[in-house]
Amino acid sequence: MRWDPLLYSWDVSLYTRLYSWDVLCGGSHTCIRLVASRNGSHVCTLWQNAPELLLGSWFDCHLDMSAHISKLSSSAFYYLHNVSRIRRFLSVDTTKALVHAFVTSRVDYCNSLLYGLPASHLKKVQRVLNSAARLVCRASRHCHVTPLLYEMHWLPVTQRISFKILLFVFKAIHGIAPSYLKDLVSVKKQGAYDLRSSTNGLLVATPSFRTRATLGDRSFYVAAPKLWNTLPREIRELTDIRTFKSHLKTYLFKEAFF
Repeated sequence: MRWDPLLYSWDVSLYTRLYSWDVLCGGSHTCIRLVASRNGSHVCTLWQNAPELLLGSWFDCHLDMSAHISKLSSSAFYYLHNVSRIRRFLSVDTTKALVHAFVTSRVDYCNSLLYGLPASHLKKVQRVLNSAARLVCRASRHCHVTPLLYEMHWLPVTQRISFKILLFVFKAIHGIAPSYLKDLVSVKKQGAYDLRSSTNGLLVATPSFRTRATLGDRSFYVAAPKLWNTLPREIRELTDIRTFKSHLKTYLFKEAFF
């Protein structure tokens, strides 16, 4: 089925008129101008205003998450500054608890939305983790941060995003994820012939259509099989979630630091 922007714009206009919904549409500049010209004020006012806060994440019409990253960084550095003022009175374990409560929990919240973003965007989030690691270890702001992350066994931002998506895939495969995620993940069926691919273990079916690298490749439907099928077979065949999380973190940790 081919996506028709004209039909889609008519649907948006109809629903916003009948139900007075706020609709946030993302896409390229060309698609946005096309839908805006067909729907008048029903959608344009939302695009031209500030980014919208939905379920704790900030979205704009281009879905580049730049507003979300800026607000995340600003909030995280605010708490890091406050913790740094009392750091000399705290132990390492207490500092870790505060950093996790106010900083890393914010970095990890909905971080799967950051999958596929340019490195320039992710560097801003990584800078938050680097500052948090230096604060915990009471290290200089100019010191090399990789040994600190390695010592505390903290995953970099890219691996944290992969960890979250792969955990969603595991839950979807084993029936402990919400239905809207389980519908997006389908296990590849074994063929009737004894091929080399039939011995690769539990694999997820990949989409049969092409997507755009800017937005389509960032969707969970495309990212899930891409990340899952590259895992070692012994990890994909695990059934206990605690064991899976432990082995997955070890695998991603080695990928990041070795």
